[in-house]
Amino acid sequence: MTNSNLKWALAAYFMAQGIAKTQIARKLGVARQTINNWLKKEEFQTLIRKARDDYLGNFYDSSIADMVLAKKVLVEIMQSENSSDADKIRCARTLLSHGTWVADMRDIGERIKVLEDRSGQINGNM
Repeated sequence: MTNSNLKWALAAYFMAQGIAKTQIARKLGVARQTINNWLKKEEFQTLIRKARDDYLGNFYDSSIADMVLAKKVLVEIMQSENSSDADKIRCARTLLSHGTWVADMRDIGERIKVLEDRSGQINGNM
């Protein structure tokens, strides 16, 4: 991979994470206008979308794994005869709120895709 291709890939990765163009340009040692020029290219926008999908997917997957473990612990507390009713209620509320969070994460990813499809491009003002 050439140095310019590496910078292109890194810029897409950073944009997928929501890092500002000015910061990306500084990190990569390129002008902000270079980032703006790259944003005009469909291939670069596609790379950003793929990086965003990967980033959100990895984040979502690791969050799900953590939540499965947390759910197991919370259910054990809820089923324990040694747990107070107040602890069981807190565990149940925690399970409910985290279940909502997972649905919110999925919804956020879908909304991003819809907005990108509707605009036809990645937002250049990131």
